[in-house]
Order: sequence, then structure tokens, then C-alpha cells
Amino acid sequence: MERKLKNILNGLLNSFISRNNDVNGYWGIGKLYALLIDTNCSEIKIDLLKNTILPENLEFINSIKGYNKKLKNKIEKNSLSISDVSNVNIFIKKKYNIFNENHELIPLLCSIKATYKENINLEYQLEIMCRKHSPKLESKSCRNYLGKDKLKK
Repeated sequence: MERKLKNILNGLLNSFISRNNDVNGYWGIGKLYALLIDTNCSEIKIDLLKNTILPENLEFINSIKGYNKKLKNKIEKNSLSISDVSNVNIFIKKKYNIFNENHELIPLLCSIKATYKENINLEYQLEIMCRKHSPKLESKSCRNYLGKDKLKK
């Protein structure tokens, strides 16, 4: 069962850092990096069980709720119980203690940590290259922004 949870966490983190994870049409990690800069924080913590983000920012809540749902669905499909998982957190940190506001790439450490059955700690970490979100430099996705009723016309 522990192996199944490891696979779920690995899949969630890879999905989270992918280009398909967007926030209001823009790459989620770029928006999170901008949040790090704007709040002058060294780390962002996303609690997938409580649907919270620190530092607080309502712009990310829908994305977080989506990952909460993915987590619960994957756990259920793998015959695990969500009650056996006491926490699942995603962390975004700067690899180096610098900010780069010139839209150059900078390494970020992205990790997911969970506690299973109160005493088994699981963690995956990936390093990605990212730049601060900039609408001037990015194309906006139109995915999930058109209502189904508008598509039927």
C-alpha cells in the first residue's frame, strides 16, 4: 500500500509542475514564483488536505481544490483510505537565496511530503527551471475558460 501512495505522490508532483497546470490561463509554477517574489517569502506551502496556501492568495484556491480532488480520487482508485493519510503538502522553494525579476530562468525546488499511517513519511523532490510570470512574455491558455454552453453554439 505504501508503494501505491508513493506512485500517487510522484504523479501529483509531476502533474503540478507540468505546463498543463495553469492558474487563470498561465503556468502555475510561474505564478507561484511571482507570489514568492511579491511576498518576499522563501517558501510556499500548499496543504492539499486542507485546501490552503501560505502565503495566502485566493488566486490559487481553484487549482489547489483540483489537486485535492485528484489526490482523493487516486487514493480511492488504488484501494487506499484517505483517513490513513494525515498530511499532504507541496512546497515551492528557491534553490538559491536570490530573486530574478529580469525574467531569466531560476531553479526552484518543488517537493511533495506526506505522512501515511501516522509514522511513514514520504517525500519526492524535483528541481525545475522557472521564470517569473509575465503576461507580456507568455501565451494564455484558453483551456477551461469557455463554458460548455458557449461551445455548443
